[in-house]
Amino acid sequence: MKISLILKVFSSVLLILFYTVAYNAQAQNNNSTIDTKSHSNSNKNLSPRYIADLSDSPDVSEDRQNNMDSALESHIDTEDIWDANGNNILAKDATSIDPNNIDLNVLLNKGQIVFKNGANLKYSSNTTLKVAVLLPLTGKNSRYGNDILLGIEKAVFKYNKPNLALQIYDTKSTVASTKTAYNQAKTFGAEVILGPLLARSTYEISDQARADGIPLISFTNNTIVAKKGVYVMGQLPEDSVSIAARYAFAKKRTKDLLPKFAVVAPTGAYGDILLQALEQTAKELHTKIIKTIRYNNNSNMNQVAYNMAKNPNAPKVTLKQTKTVKKDPVTGAILPNTEEEEVIQRPKSEYDILLVVGSKKYAQSLIVALPYYDLDLKQVQLIGTQRWYATWVQKENTLTGSIFAAPDYDRLQNFNSAFKFLYHHVPVSLAAIGYDAYGMLATISDNKNIDDINKYIANKNGYNGVNGVFKFGVDGKVKRSLAVYRVTNHTFKKVQKPVDILK
Repeated sequence: MKISLILKVFSSVLLILFYTVAYNAQAQNNNSTIDTKSHSNSNKNLSPRYIADLSDSPDVSEDRQNNMDSALESHIDTEDIWDANGNNILAKDATSIDPNNIDLNVLLNKGQIVFKNGANLKYSSNTTLKVAVLLPLTGKNSRYGNDILLGIEKAVFKYNKPNLALQIYDTKSTVASTKTAYNQAKTFGAEVILGPLLARSTYEISDQARADGIPLISFTNNTIVAKKGVYVMGQLPEDSVSIAARYAFAKKRTKDLLPKFAVVAPTGAYGDILLQALEQTAKELHTKIIKTIRYNNNSNMNQVAYNMAKNPNAPKVTLKQTKTVKKDPVTGAILPNTEEEEVIQRPKSEYDILLVVGSKKYAQSLIVALPYYDLDLKQVQLIGTQRWYATWVQKENTLTGSIFAAPDYDRLQNFNSAFKFLYHHVPVSLAAIGYDAYGMLATISDNKNIDDINKYIANKNGYNGVNGVFKFGVDGKVKRSLAVYRVTNHTFKKVQKPVDILK
């Protein structure tokens, strides 16, 4: 009990110290659209709609799109992390955060943290890398910014790198303050920047950062801002779709069947990008998407489900289901020899795999209506995105048997448990990405002569993080090793280990 109290007090002291230095700068229509043709988005320019971070809500006004943060929310809520008794086993790295294992010789100098043994120097004599952190610590996105910062702090104490200087700047959840923070980071002498949080802010400072030779490692999930020197580290939904689609295709394919895809997705950038990802995957698998439906905020999801399920010219498929005709009135047990087979005929689906894109509000309404309109989910494999790792998916009976690709959540749950132990709340999913980003730089800082940090960031051997193995391409896009999960008995069963992205 005393040890637990000491750890909590100590973590609180560390948190206060960390935040003391953190504030160097203050903080359509009602019907669905059916289109069976291929969608091409190659002519899209960098309009505000496409620079916004990706949301799984339907297309909305430009102002609302720029403010959307639903794609940044945690994939896991408390029900997914803690058991019924509220018990947890601390992650191994949590147990190492101990007063006896942390060097307390921390120099606090005008918002700067430098780990160094003993000396009162502005910089460590062997500093090999200066890192600036640009995050919204105040304003409408502060929840995300502060959790990412705590993830970075957790990594700071984990890796304990005396040769890595760190400076934190508050972007105040605005583009203007992000530009100011960038100029301050440049004055500090930053050699690499963790941040900004959102795609719009990243876009606005990216050209200047490239001209100054300062790589950005942004926490956005929108690859439209990615390029050499501008790295997108957020969870990319298109990778999740591609991996799940390939798995479903392999399981469905037979000598006589080349599986075909269908997709229902919201209007807007998020739906566009996932549709493009599925189109590319289908092309590589030598098959095609034969039905596409887009919906918006005003769409009637029952009508969308009807349009998705209907196939008036399809032949009927005969199904046999057991029908109970008599039970014991006392025990409720099925009485012997009182079952008969009920023959049901349903139209054969024109596609074999259906990708459903959307938040709970839209996706759940659609999915529960599909069987009502005679879409047989035993014929059709449902696939979703990594955001399906959620309690509502486990509880929805219609989703039994559906699949999705996501990070290895065994690791992530350990991180979240340790995070909650230290900071007393469940983090947003981006906190783990902040941890991984700092861990990558801590590894890079071990090199004595860092002539071009970009070649280290885009290391072909990648890095091992909380969210699994990841690596950056020279184009700035992150690739992650994702596992495939199947919804089974109100839980998630891992049916394919994380894909090896290093081959």
